[in-house]
Amino acid sequence: MEEELELYERRARRAEIAAWIVIAVFAVLLCLVVFVAVVVLFLVVALFGAAAPK
Repeated sequence: MEEELELYERRARRAEIAAWIVIAVFAVLLCLVVFVAVVVLFLVVALFGAAAPK
């Protein structure tokens, strides 16, 4: 019984670590997507700003 509990705790800890890794990866991907979107928006604004008749 004691060994089963220890095995379950170890499995739960491993699952928790895996969940945190997945959350961290998604957070990094979200930051990258936001960064790329801001850069693209800036480039579009710069290009259309330069192309606009004055």
